[in-house]
Amino acid sequence: MTTNRNFSSKSNLISTTDTQSYITSANKDFCDVAGFTLDEMKGKPHNLVRHDDMPKQAFKQLWDYVQSGKSWMGVVKNNCKEGREHYWVSAFVTPIKNENGEISEYQSVRTKPDDEQIQRAESIYASLKQNKKVSMFRFEWHLLSIFLWGGGLLLSIASLLYGEILGSVWSAVSILGLFLSIFQRKRFSNLTNVSKSVYDNPLMEKVYTGRLDDYSRIELALIMKNSEVRAISARALDSSVLINNNAKNDFKELKGVGDDLANQFSGIDTIASAVEELGHSMTDVAGGASKVSDVANVTSSLSQDGLANILDLNSKISNLSLELESVENIVSSVASSSLEMVKILDVITGISDQINLLALNAAIEAARAGDAGRGFAVVADEVRELASKTKKSTDEINSMIGTLNDSSSLAVNSISSGFSLSKSCLTASNLANDSLKGITESVLEVSNLADEISELVKEQVSVTHEVSSRVVDIRESANTTLNRSETVAHNAQELVSSTDNLKGLMKQFLS
Repeated sequence: MTTNRNFSSKSNLISTTDTQSYITSANKDFCDVAGFTLDEMKGKPHNLVRHDDMPKQAFKQLWDYVQSGKSWMGVVKNNCKEGREHYWVSAFVTPIKNENGEISEYQSVRTKPDDEQIQRAESIYASLKQNKKVSMFRFEWHLLSIFLWGGGLLLSIASLLYGEILGSVWSAVSILGLFLSIFQRKRFSNLTNVSKSVYDNPLMEKVYTGRLDDYSRIELALIMKNSEVRAISARALDSSVLINNNAKNDFKELKGVGDDLANQFSGIDTIASAVEELGHSMTDVAGGASKVSDVANVTSSLSQDGLANILDLNSKISNLSLELESVENIVSSVASSSLEMVKILDVITGISDQINLLALNAAIEAARAGDAGRGFAVVADEVRELASKTKKSTDEINSMIGTLNDSSSLAVNSISSGFSLSKSCLTASNLANDSLKGITESVLEVSNLADEISELVKEQVSVTHEVSSRVVDIRESANTTLNRSETVAHNAQELVSSTDNLKGLMKQFLS
């Protein structure tokens, strides 16, 4: 046994489903009363809230109406989420059509029914669930009216037979009343036909009014129209609340956009200044790169001159090496010749010594010979003196050759050192030549790179000028956007105000 969950008579429980009866939306009132969240209901079949006490006939009738493109109204018992509570609603279900006239969804707006309607619905639905017959007899008041006027007319005729004057008056009044009744009945019949065209549902007529007659039909039509107006107003209020919330959010977002744009102005100005300074820096870099290129060109020219000088020096050092090598050979030859001369002098010295010895022997023999050997003694003296001079000369020559040999040795050593040094100089010169070649190539590469950098920087200067121009355009565009966002924010604020007024009107209309 479940208990009834009460809710405010001002609440409007709104939901929509697709053509297969799967829930596509539900408002807060519906979620609060049913006990579900929107996420729990969205995409689920609408019988999620169906109560077992509801008879199949009621839902069959509902689907017959809405699938034929007509609205349906009825008192419905629904389950809450936990299943321990239920709630009664007066449901107004409307098929919503698209621009092609095809049904695209179903809309249900539910309000709180009064207690008498709930009691009648419980009784009638219980009978239908038990397959008991529910009386649908309709009492026709106009037939009773005609019958009564007919009886009055008969009485008038009888009175006429028994009392001429009174009977005549009564008959005239009865006939007049009969014609008036028929005339009023025609107008009343038109009214009931209009009511029937509004909503012809005897089951719900009995639930809502407790009767089945001409007046209850009119009453049901009024309830139907009132529910229709309330459904439209409730849906409009629900939509206006959504629009109002969205408009408020849009206003906040637009205000934030305006603030962001205002902050961006400062950033854009900073960027513009930075780009301008970058342009100046690029111009300075271009000038510096051009100067580097000029210096590199001068350095390249100087290094090429130095390379030519080193090549000339290499040639001269090579020639000097050759000359030193030739001199070394000559000096070595002289040294060799002096050695040969020393040998010859040794022979001459030996001969001189022998001559001196022979002269000495001759002198001894001449002394022995006396006067006979005196002439020979003179010759021996002359020979000995010549030998002595020869020895002296050979000694001097030998000394000079020794000195020459020493000088030659020193000269050969010096020439050898000079030759080695010239080779070292030639090697160093070759290394310097290679280095200068590398330097020249590097300087040329630096010069080329400096030229390329200069050209690239010039292009960058052009690009920075273009960027600066674009930044100015962006600032103007941002300013335009800011003005537009302020206009849109103003419009959004007016929309919020308008939806607030619309909400007030809808609430007043629904109260």
